[in-house]
Amino acid sequence: IPGEGALLPAVTALGGNREYVGLHSIRGESNVKIYFQNVLKKPMWDDEEFETFFQSRSSEWEYDHRNLQVRFRPKHEQLANSLRRARSTAELAASI
Repeated sequence: IPGEGALLPAVTALGGNREYVGLHSIRGESNVKIYFQNVLKKPMWDDEEFETFFQSRSSEWEYDHRNLQVRFRPKHEQLANSLRRARSTAELAASI
């Protein structure tokens, strides 16, 4: 998954596992810049591309589109959300 390996460490380093982090801060992280330049060999994503990425992974990321910021959901929150969404015993078991 493009970006996944570079974004989580960058967001965590910026405190995004505790509070929201702005996209401008993520773009400023050297490892993110290097990842886009050397691995993807593409320009840095614009706001819309970041939004699409984070919203498509809403079980792990909470994206605030108004303020262009994101936070990584802690494991306990991911589990709680997964349990709430479970519609069957099998889905419930798979969450655990």
